[in-house]
Amino acid sequence: MTFVLISAFTLTLGMIDPSTIGTPPVDPELARREAMAAPLGVGFIVSALLALRVSFGLAATAVDVPFSPRHSWSHSRGNGWIIVGALFVIFFAGAVATMMAFLVPLSLLRGLLGADTAAVVIAWTVAILASYASTGVVATALAIIFRKLTGWHEGTQLAPLA
Repeated sequence: MTFVLISAFTLTLGMIDPSTIGTPPVDPELARREAMAAPLGVGFIVSALLALRVSFGLAATAVDVPFSPRHSWSHSRGNGWIIVGALFVIFFAGAVATMMAFLVPLSLLRGLLGADTAAVVIAWTVAILASYASTGVVATALAIIFRKLTGWHEGTQLAPLA
């Protein structure tokens, strides 16, 4: 659902020229598109928050434990904002690391070697590798959250829902 909302948001909003933001007169067509896209943006934010809260249940599939969003919701009761906050910090740090992994090699290769296209290709490769590392950190965090909230240990079954 989250991806459907962000796709609809992007398609509704269309292209925005940054040079026209905050300058009068406001284009009526642009204002109409922004007004139509606002509820989709709110829906995306709510959907993303819900997805983050129940996402630790994905770790259950890695250990062949039957789990559902209902189980995730039940086990995360009282910890929802902590889960969302922790995952947000990890995703944000991963985004910053990926951005830096792109910009540093790009700047060095353009500045030292005068490379242009090759610098971009190398910088994107380094950035993609950094994003994979970030994904690994997220997966580890989800596994830790799963173990802490459910009390699951290898060779044991989950306690039934109350």
